[in-house]
Amino acid sequence: MNLEWQPFPNTQLKFLMEDGYREKTNGLSYFTRAERDSAGNVLDNGASIPLQIDHPEIPWTWNWATGTNPRSIDTELYRGTINHAFNEQLSVTGYWQYAKRLNIDSNGWEANGSGGAAAWDANANTGWINPATANEFIRLGYHYRDWGNRMHGYGGTAVYKFDLGPTRHTVTAGAAVWGERFLTQRYAQPSTTTNVIELPVQADIDTSNVPSVPPSDFVADTGNGGWNRENNSNDYYFASWQIYALNDRLKLNAAINHTNLKLIQTSGAGGAPNVTEVEKNSPMFGAMFDITPEISIFVVHATSLFPSTDKNSFSVQMPPEVGKSYEGGVKVELLDGKISGTLSYYQIRKEGGGRQVSPGYNLNVQRWDNMSDAEREANFPGQTRETLLAQGDFFPAGEVESKGFEADVIFQPTRAWQIMVSYAHNTNEVTESVDASQLGLATQGSIKNQWALLSKYSFNDGALNGAYVGAGLHYAGKALQDYNGPNSEARYNPSTFYAEAFAGYRFKLNGYSTLIQLNVKNITEQEEYVGWRGTGSATIRATERYEVKTPVVYSLTLGLDF
Repeated sequence: MNLEWQPFPNTQLKFLMEDGYREKTNGLSYFTRAERDSAGNVLDNGASIPLQIDHPEIPWTWNWATGTNPRSIDTELYRGTINHAFNEQLSVTGYWQYAKRLNIDSNGWEANGSGGAAAWDANANTGWINPATANEFIRLGYHYRDWGNRMHGYGGTAVYKFDLGPTRHTVTAGAAVWGERFLTQRYAQPSTTTNVIELPVQADIDTSNVPSVPPSDFVADTGNGGWNRENNSNDYYFASWQIYALNDRLKLNAAINHTNLKLIQTSGAGGAPNVTEVEKNSPMFGAMFDITPEISIFVVHATSLFPSTDKNSFSVQMPPEVGKSYEGGVKVELLDGKISGTLSYYQIRKEGGGRQVSPGYNLNVQRWDNMSDAEREANFPGQTRETLLAQGDFFPAGEVESKGFEADVIFQPTRAWQIMVSYAHNTNEVTESVDASQLGLATQGSIKNQWALLSKYSFNDGALNGAYVGAGLHYAGKALQDYNGPNSEARYNPSTFYAEAFAGYRFKLNGYSTLIQLNVKNITEQEEYVGWRGTGSATIRATERYEVKTPVVYSLTLGLDF
């Protein structure tokens, strides 16, 4: 609900209220297993074979969701804003905001599959048991996990504009205060529980008899990783000065932000809090100069400080992220605006935060090291210490440098037809790390080359007035997934290519502006990449992914403005 009131000509009050709820059944996209030789020994080659490869009769769209394990998000947001203009030179804005969220990741029978919402936190003796044998089955255990927070913030901004000789100036200053209280809780069965549900490995399983009530050994986990509380705050002050000179051909901007960040985090009920305090001044400078009315050059430098939300499997908080960036380039606008574009080069350095590293020591590896062989077989069936290491964990990221260039061009040959083309090239690498083996490696998910094209044609007169059609293409090069094996061999998702088309029509319906639009997405039926193909050898690493066809998606949108 949005409310707006203007009690005086220069004063505006706004109020926003949102109340949202979303729920869906937790399911599993697929299970995976390690590759074994003819004698049943695990081949430590990084292979990860999905269940559907062993059982092609089970479709990729099928899962073992029982309907008794919902995942839900319940949110509330309230925001009030007041804006007052004293005159054409001075205006002020103040705001207050309160929000809360409860995200229940899992609340029912969980099978610990790779696609489950809270699978990473479920009991390790659930899932695909005795994979690819005559005695295989799916084992479910009961599990609950939630994440809840309450956030409040308030602040104000003042803007003052004035002329000084032939130059124009805008000064902005303000402050904001933000606070968050966060709590996560877990309830689960012990890893040795026998109160489980076992299902055959087949599609179309009848789960109507799965109970909705928890088993008798379902208890709260108040240990480290099962119970975490946070009380975080961020006081933020900022000021900027913008100058227009040389008949507005030169634009200068200088700003500084001062951040006081305090994070108080407690892991495990009764545990001692861990306090992190960071204070930083973050300057920014930008300049743009119009060489001609058609060609401009620009340069920007900025720094930043952000809290990190990353924790490792031991519930250790990663350090805050501190960033520095430099960017420069050229802007053009030719043929009376029919062609416009930007070409820029950038360099970004970020230190702190967390980085997912695989292989990496984690909580499951620690548990493995402290178990007997019998306990390992019960808690980690079909797995080895190496497969647990391959799960990796979050580590302090050290320093990562990212650099590259971006180019985009908008071509409008007629008033009704627009074409946009963009290209981006990026490289990144770890330049500082507590783990020397990470130096020079790229970060997970990095893609070197991407391009996109979008074209839209609008009918502005005649019988088709209000209609439009368009199409888009997007290409992304191979994406780094991890570094695997003793030599840290890089493994990638292959490149992807997506195509989409759309058509719409704007018209009046009983005096109201109405829109109807049809989108056809994934026309290329771009494959999804899962698992890692076995190689049949313990010395040859698994670097090829399995490919799963995905469908064309149709969506119809109806919009009404009133």
